[in-house]
Amino acid sequence: MLRYRAWADTARAAVLAALGAHALDQVPLEVHILAWFPLPKRHRPGVRPGWPYRQKPDADNVIKAVCDALWKRDELIAGSSCWCSWDDGRGPRLEVWWRD
Repeated sequence: MLRYRAWADTARAAVLAALGAHALDQVPLEVHILAWFPLPKRHRPGVRPGWPYRQKPDADNVIKAVCDALWKRDELIAGSSCWCSWDDGRGPRLEVWWRD
């Protein structure tokens, strides 16, 4: 739980630093996420850079974590999408965008 809270604080701070102090004041209508997960240290069949990531945390868990971290009233979000992939060579990351 502490790791999640630290991650949520870091995510919120990154959005505010990039977009300004009021970036998260209004709850968006929809949210879209690209999640890039680190490649495993040992080779596994079906795991290649940029290929779909089909493990836990799955897409609905990623959506829930991002929305909970960024907006206090995330129940007001009407729609969302998430695509999970293995790292494409640019490092593990989340790309998030939304529409009011």
